[in-house]
Amino acid sequence: MTDQLQGLPPRARPSGLVLLGLVVVLLVANLVWIFRNCDSLRSVGPGASAPTFDLPTISGGRVRLADLRGQVVLMDFWSVTCAPCWKALGHLKQIHRRFRGRPVTVLAIHVSATRRASLRARAAAAELGLRFPVLLDNAGISDKYTVRVLPTVVLIDRRGKVRKVWRGLTPTDTMASEIDALLAKK
Repeated sequence: MTDQLQGLPPRARPSGLVLLGLVVVLLVANLVWIFRNCDSLRSVGPGASAPTFDLPTISGGRVRLADLRGQVVLMDFWSVTCAPCWKALGHLKQIHRRFRGRPVTVLAIHVSATRRASLRARAAAAELGLRFPVLLDNAGISDKYTVRVLPTVVLIDRRGKVRKVWRGLTPTDTMASEIDALLAKK
């Protein structure tokens, strides 16, 4: 190798070592990032414990998932800029009506928590006449649930385990039958 270096101009030798050093540093940095973020790279699916959260509502309150233990929870991740999300919210409205008075909580989690998004989410909830909590994801909860498609609906059982994840529009009857099955289990 020293014979190869001797044929190079003196300036090329140190710059090659610097380049090699940079490659090693980048490789190590990538491995550290993967190690620290491996949980967020895994998809949350059926049987997994539902990632906890404490999020603000558009009306100024807060909702903590831990406080909903013992109830079936149906969460919809949405955005005001997503046309299919509006239809999905209509489906959730039907679910909310259908299971009123039973241990079922419906939540709509808007994936953006900026002030502008908050105002738009509040206007959308009023326009649709939503009577269930609309939350603002100011804590990256959509990342913890690996939401990559909107709408994404997550069904959580009474023990806090994820039972279903639907990506895209899901028929009301499909969600309702899954909720009925969870309510039938004690």
